[in-house]
This record gives sequence, C-alpha cells and structure tokens, in this order.
Amino acid sequence: MIRKISHTIIGILLLITTGEAGAIGKLYGRFPNWEGSSIFNLRIKSFDVQVTIQDQLAITHIDETFANDNFNRLEGIYILELPEGAKLTEMYLWIDGVRLEQEIKPRDEAVQIFEEIVRRQTDPLLAEIIGENVFRFRLFPIDPLSERRIEITYIHLLPYQSGESKYLFPLDVSDFETDPIERGSISIHLKSQFAFISVATPSYPNPPANTITQISANEYQIAFGNEGFIPDRDYDLVFRVNRDRALKVLTFATLDEDDFYLLWGTPPDSIFSNTDQVKNLVFVADVSSSMEDERLQAQKDALIYFIQQLGPADRFNVVAFSTGVTQFQPDLVDATPENVQAAINFISGLSALGLTNLDAALQVALSHSFDLSARNSIVLFTDGMPNHGVTNSNQILNNIRTHNTLEVGIFPVGIGDDIDRSLLRAIASQNNGILFIESETSLSDDLPKIYQSATSVVLKQISLTYQPALTFDRYSDFNNLTLGSQLVETGRFFGSNNFDLNLSGTIENRTIEISESLVFPDTGSIRAVSQIWASKKIDFLLAQIAEFGEVDELVDAVVSLSVKYSVLSPYTAFLIIEPGEGSVVSVDEPGASAIPEAIALFQNYPNPFNPETTIRYHVARSKDCSSCLVRLEIYNLLGELVRVLVNETQEPGVYTVIWDGRDERSNLVPSGMYVYKLKVGDFVHTRRMTMLK
Repeated sequence: MIRKISHTIIGILLLITTGEAGAIGKLYGRFPNWEGSSIFNLRIKSFDVQVTIQDQLAITHIDETFANDNFNRLEGIYILELPEGAKLTEMYLWIDGVRLEQEIKPRDEAVQIFEEIVRRQTDPLLAEIIGENVFRFRLFPIDPLSERRIEITYIHLLPYQSGESKYLFPLDVSDFETDPIERGSISIHLKSQFAFISVATPSYPNPPANTITQISANEYQIAFGNEGFIPDRDYDLVFRVNRDRALKVLTFATLDEDDFYLLWGTPPDSIFSNTDQVKNLVFVADVSSSMEDERLQAQKDALIYFIQQLGPADRFNVVAFSTGVTQFQPDLVDATPENVQAAINFISGLSALGLTNLDAALQVALSHSFDLSARNSIVLFTDGMPNHGVTNSNQILNNIRTHNTLEVGIFPVGIGDDIDRSLLRAIASQNNGILFIESETSLSDDLPKIYQSATSVVLKQISLTYQPALTFDRYSDFNNLTLGSQLVETGRFFGSNNFDLNLSGTIENRTIEISESLVFPDTGSIRAVSQIWASKKIDFLLAQIAEFGEVDELVDAVVSLSVKYSVLSPYTAFLIIEPGEGSVVSVDEPGASAIPEAIALFQNYPNPFNPETTIRYHVARSKDCSSCLVRLEIYNLLGELVRVLVNETQEPGVYTVIWDGRDERSNLVPSGMYVYKLKVGDFVHTRRMTMLK
C-alpha cells in the first residue's frame, strides 16, 4: 500500500549534548526557507516553573507561553539550556487548546518523518550544538499575532559542596530582547530525609514576592511570583541539612522488574581532620586577556588568601599562564614569612594579557617536586576555554594522566560563564579533586571551603557493600573523596528493604569504615530515580561507543533504554505532530480519519497531582473487534480496587479521562501512590501515579 505524510509538523527536539545551566529558554522567529531572513525576538508572555526536590534529586517542569506580535507567519527557533547533568524527560506543545505529548523515537526515524512532512514547505530540521548542553529545535508555523505554549520537564542531581546543596534556575533574560513578562512564577517543594539547618534564596530574598514557608523540619515550600518584569538575575535556592547519618537513599519500586535506588554518601568531616599533615601546594593562575579588571583582582585576592593560610612546614609555588607560563620560583619553596611576602609581591604584579595555554600550565605544575609524605594539591584558576598550545580536551587529560604519577589532587576553580565545564569537571574527577564554579563576587566567600578541600586528607580505595540486599547494575560518581565532597551511586536491587550498608576506604595508612542500618523506602512515585539510573547507564554505554565504535549492540542498548525510560540520548529524539496534520493516511482511503495504530496507555498529567489528573489512552481497531470493551481501573498499592473510571464498549480513537482523586463512594483518597490499569480485549497495561495533599 502506498502511503504519504500530509501537511505540517509542529515540533521536533533532538538531543544535542548535556552540560550546564538551565533556563526559561528563548524563542526567536524567522521567515521560513530564507537563510537571509531578519530575526524576530518572540516575546516571553508568561512562565510557570514547578520544582520538586527530594534530598538532592530535582524535577523541574517549565510551562511557558511565547507571543508572536508580528504580522508575519514565522518559523520558531527555540533555544534551551539545561543544568549540569540534566536529562530531558518530557516535552509538550499546546495547539488550539489541545496538549500534545512527545513521542520518543530513534533519531534517524524521527528525522526521516520530519523531513517527509516539511519537504514542501520549509527546511528539514537539523539540530546543532550552539554551546555546552544547549538544545535547539525548530517550530513551524507560528502564526501572526498568535501564541505558542511549550512545556518541558527535566531531572538532575543537585551539586553538593562542603555541606551545601544548591538548586539554580537561570531566570536571567536581560540579554534577550523581550518586553516585560506579563506574569511569572516559581514554586519549589523541598523535602529531605534529614532535618534542614538552613534554607535561603540569596538572589531573591525579599517577601512577599518571594516566600519561604516551613512545613516541617524536613519540608519547605518556596514560592516566587512577579508580573510586568524582565528578570535580570538567576533564581537560586541554597540549603543545608543536619547530616545525622552519613548515608541516605531513595528508591523507585516497579511492578514488573527489579527496583532502583539512588544513594548519597557524605562521610563526616571529622575523618578528614589532620592539621599536622604537611602540604605541598601549587597555585595555577590564569592571566590571559579575559582575566582583566575585577576578575583578575578577585583571583589575586584568592591567591594571597591561600598563601597566608600556609604553615612554615608547608611548601608552595605560584604558576601564572596565558600564551606562555611564568613561575614565582622554579620549584616548591618553604612557606617562610619571607617567601610568602615575595609571592604576594609576585602576585600583585601580575597583569592580564595573552591567550589560554592550559595544557602547558598543568604540565609545569605537575613537574614540581611533590612527595608522598605530604598532601599534594594543585589549585587551578581559569575563566576560559583552552585556545593555545594543546586545545583538545582528551589530549589535555591524557597529558595529565601521563605526568600525574603521584596522584596529585587538582582542584579547578572556574570563574565566570565561559569556562569549559566538561574539561574542568573531568580534570577534577580524574585527579581526586572538586570543581568549584564561581563568579567574581562569590569567590571571596568560598575561599575557606576551597582551601579546606584542597588541603584535607583523601579517602581512597572506597567500596560500598549492601547486606542482605542484592544490588547490581551499579554506576558510581566518585573515585576518592576529600573534605566537602560526596559520593553518588545508582543501581538496581531486589531482596530485603532493610539492609546494612558499609562504606570503607583508607586515609593514609588508616582504614575507615562507616556502617549504617538503612531502609530502602517505598518511594514508587519518584520515577526520576529509574530515569537517573537509565541516564547513568546510557552515559556508560556512550563511553563504550566512544572507545570501541558504534557497535550495533551498544547503540541498540542506548536506544532501548532511552525509549523505555523516556531519557533522551544522542541516538533518540522527541517528535510531536499535530493530529490530523502530520498523520499517516492511505492514499486509497482519502477520507479516512486518523485513528491509533496501537492500543496505548500514557502517563497521567499532572503527576504528582492534586486534586485531579488526566489519563489518556488509545483504542485501536483490531481483527477481533471493531469496537472493544474498555476498562480503566484505579488500585492502591495493596491491590485493592479504588475506582472504575471506564467500563464500556468504545470505538477506536483517542480518549482522555479525568480522575478527581475520589473512590467509588466519592470519598477523597489519601495521599500516596496508585496504580491505574487499562484493559482492552487481551491488552493489559499499568502505570503509577501519585496523589499529594
């Protein structure tokens, strides 16, 4: 049978890369099929951001509306940045009041569908990278004097440094030409297994536009809202918890496979205390042209602060680099008062000029006479990308591995927004360090924790054991630990929910063991735990592909995980087609209406919900029945029937049902997780949802 694709496609999103900084996103317009078109800034009309943070797992949902105030039909170019390590999990477009959900498909298949649809009216979509973790996709059409509403959900793990966790929503659009935003809001539901010590929003501290409400010792609600404004700074949430235990865990329970866990481990600060240990420190300072004025002065102040903390038994040196490399001394020198003052004079005389030869600077730093009896560290300051000498990231990392035979800890301090975060993060993680990302103003406040981390003893040879739970398919984000750092592990398990966890390692010649009795809690509502696990496994497979090439088995495994867990990868894409516009129809059935080709049950929205949620499903035509008995049921986790939403014969089509959170007797059900089950003939499928009050 000959088939064709008719009319228009609404949107497609391809994963470009993963990296740094989330944002509302920016939508530009241009005339379709015209490379020389003028660029139109489409106005951000409104946005609503809903965030759920459980411990350090953040789920962010952005719902925003753009307006085309022009009298032209435009193609939209949507630019979106995501936070470090974030994974895009959902995308929706609103068309004429209808909310359309994405399909996740293998990338080549999605591109082929897109090209077939738009061949006669606009260029095929070719997604391209425009920055670290920056996504770009195209929308067509955006009609004159109309609006486009977009929803996006992403998940990520919050960074942890020296007892503090931080959620950042880059709200700043001051560099984007837009009229004032009519209305905007951010709502954050913050929960922790440990009691909070402090919760603050430093960039937006003023009530009543911003409020922080304590619900309990372990739970807060944060709300921000404004109207008629252009945000000129990002929104941040900073919190500390009482670490009365070293370990905390989240789990996601499933009905048809082994369960998932996400574990954080933060050893107590006391195990890292060793004030008698001699320190060998090399401070590497970027003095390229971009480090001028306030940035250079902030770096000088930091260097002087660090040197003044040293004791007379410690040794140090200062290495400055731009196009070339210059040193305070040829090698490490004792931190005598005379040498400290001479180093301060050297630092004060530094000026900013030249390119950024990072590789040469690190090789010089690693050539110093470090010794195994001392704490050996390099603190690296930089504000830009390597652009002279060796600039390839893999080669720089290989050179460090070759020269770092004594396992010197490297602690990069990235200043500003133009740093190569991926490279600096790899330098830190592969060399027993921590990456600190600072601005000119924040650097001075963070100097004590940077110094403490760089000079603390190191916990090495770390292992985790779980008894009697059986864990497997584990992926860890840690190597060695220093003061203020944290280990993260995700994996799968089955067996007892009650278990003993043992964390062991060595500090110098001492054996360190931390044992705790924990419970894998029933947190089945947090689907993101399984998605974090899937993303870590995808990252592992991508590393295998980078090493061994695009072996079919590896690529197929990435695609399978991406589709199953709705986590985008370089081999998959999100595709959205307007019903009746991008539908596939038979040419010998010109009047046929679009009907589903398969029975399907979709995730409810919103989820979690209160007081009601929408469930969507497809009923397809089959050889056994032109119209089938359809039954949609709600169960609690004890397997008890709560409500029958649908029990009737239905024609093939797309259906939505709203559940108001009530049982058969019209009583509101308690908060918790529920299972909804669709039965169509022999087809049975279940999904989970969560009711919150």
